[in-house]
Amino acid sequence: MKSSTGNGKIIELFLADGTGEGYVRAKAKGFSTEAVKFPRSQFQFAKEKSAKDFGRNTLIAVYLLIGIVEKTGKKAVYIGQSTNLFNRLNTHLAPNKKGFYWHTAIYFTDKDLNGDQAEYAENEFVKMAQNGGFEVKTDRTRKAISLPEGEPEYLETFRDIAKEYITAFGYKDLVCDTPKQGNANTPIFILEGKGVHAEGFLSLNGFTVTQGSEISSGEAKSLNKRYAELRREKGTFNKKGKFVKDREYHSPSEAACVVLGSSVSGKSSWKTSDGLTINQMQMEASQEKP
Repeated sequence: MKSSTGNGKIIELFLADGTGEGYVRAKAKGFSTEAVKFPRSQFQFAKEKSAKDFGRNTLIAVYLLIGIVEKTGKKAVYIGQSTNLFNRLNTHLAPNKKGFYWHTAIYFTDKDLNGDQAEYAENEFVKMAQNGGFEVKTDRTRKAISLPEGEPEYLETFRDIAKEYITAFGYKDLVCDTPKQGNANTPIFILEGKGVHAEGFLSLNGFTVTQGSEISSGEAKSLNKRYAELRREKGTFNKKGKFVKDREYHSPSEAACVVLGSSVSGKSSWKTSDGLTINQMQMEASQEKP
């Protein structure tokens, strides 16, 4: 079964029992990140099927346990990460002392994902669920992790692809959609450097760079191959290196890397006219919520 997203990506869904109610594996064409959804009742089957699907018994993954708070009926989610996924998930089968009961598990894994990256991604998923209105039952807040150059950008793409898997699995309310262009409250972000000026905005499926923005003429040798290919995309730029149309990218970092031709963090590089980064704006927004 195939599902298409708003910006043209194709997600293949493999339904183990022929329905969307059982074990479902998702893979977006052109991306190494994969996802699996399964009901609590199929835990053992999911463990064995995952080992077969991924060719190993031990998986590094970020996971969501979706359920309810039994006393109130409020929707809730537990978010975690592990370098031995199913051993960790097994501990969640015991009765929860806080009255949280999960009915569905979703996990995200990638052949290149390591433990530190999974912990970093867990933080991002917690923010995402809070913005989506879920009560987050994760036991503790993770400390900020410093990652090598280029890894935060990779993990932004990991997170954004995961958001699309969540939507494909039928849990769109778990992610907080950003406004489409045309909303008067949509802030415009600016990126300047290497002699270029670019503008863009957070959009439904990532980050959109607007027509007339520029890309740098130079390119770092260390630039991710996929970003380098995007800089040569036909029909997007003119001979002077200007965008001839609006172009939506998967994340602010992907957009920034294409514009500057080097590895940068989009959430700290794109800024409003007042100098606020995307990170700062999202932090302020989360603090304003009751």
